[in-house]
Amino acid sequence: MHLLGPEPTSCRKYHEQVTQMLIKRYGTATSRAGLWERNTFPYLYKLATEEPAAGIHLQNTIVWARKKDTNSITGKWTAETTTASPWFKELVPDVSIACILTR
Repeated sequence: MHLLGPEPTSCRKYHEQVTQMLIKRYGTATSRAGLWERNTFPYLYKLATEEPAAGIHLQNTIVWARKKDTNSITGKWTAETTTASPWFKELVPDVSIACILTR
């Protein structure tokens, strides 16, 4: 045990377990969050496009990913957003995946 907490290898192992849990729960089409998105997005999209008084608007988003970060915790958690064909591509209109940075 270090003075400031667990050994670094224990931290890495813990972070890997947390990453796997996040990927299972939030990073796939069949996860609870993915199913929630699939069920609620059509209604939110309709509000954003047809009901300006709702105060909801659409935004363009760019996700930048570096090749060296693909094996990091965040890289694994957000890997679905940088694949060539993410699960939400059929759900969200105008999705396009441009590239992955190599630096």
